Amino acid sequence: MKEELLEPIARLFRFNKSLSYIPKNTLITVVDLGCGMEIRFYKFLKKNGIIINKYFGVDPLIDNCIIRKYKGNNKIILIKNPLTKFIPLESNSVDLVVGFAFLEHIDHPRLLIKETYRILKINGAALYTTPTIPAKKILEFLAFKLNLISKREIKEHKRYFSKQSLIELLKSFKKNIIITHKYFEFGLNNLLYLKKNK
Repeated sequence: MKEELLEPIARLFRFNKSLSYIPKNTLITVVDLGCGMEIRFYKFLKKNGIIINKYFGVDPLIDNCIIRKYKGNNKIILIKNPLTKFIPLESNSVDLVVGFAFLEHIDHPRLLIKETYRILKINGAALYTTPTIPAKKILEFLAFKLNLISKREIKEHKRYFSKQSLIELLKSFKKNIIITHKYFEFGLNNLLYLKKNK
């Protein structure tokens, strides 16, 4: 499927932001929430020399051709799941959870972050990127007026986040995590990094 002009550029920018948070020379199990139709983050990790024990891609939109392609590959597990309130994985089982441009699409971000915490091993980490509140008008202009980013993606946005609203999602269990927040793309995107410390 042909993408709008800025989609691959924005995605690569988000992926590149993650590299400094991902352990090198260490075998890791990765969960990619909202992995998209074509598991592009898996390919990005491989290209950048990240050693993957297992990759779980979870998304309701995973292309059936991709599912068939990797069927029987015990390193790549693709789960076609709408991610409403539950992540269908065992507790304390993964090293890294990522959600690129993910939280703005879901109905229950607090529950999904709580689920992220549940499935992470001790010292495991989660990384989310999500647009800020000021990004809303710009993204809508780029999508609906200029056709430079996906209209479908922008229509599906349920909310936009500030640093404070993201931290608020962690209120019930933030004693047990290390939280780092940064803005990027001129303040139009949030990067939220969580590390489970007990």
